[in-house]
Amino acid sequence: MSQDGLLPELFAQVHPRLKTPHLSQTMIGVVVSIVAAFTPISVLGEMA
Repeated sequence: MSQDGLLPELFAQVHPRLKTPHLSQTMIGVVVSIVAAFTPISVLGEMA
């Protein structure tokens, strides 16, 4: 989708050796870790 222009160019970049979209994976990981850090453990337990 990013090659078609539907998503920003950031999501189209792949790691030269691993061939994975490393920048978008890092960005998603940071967002998920921030949400997990500020969500109460009882709510996280209910979601899991």
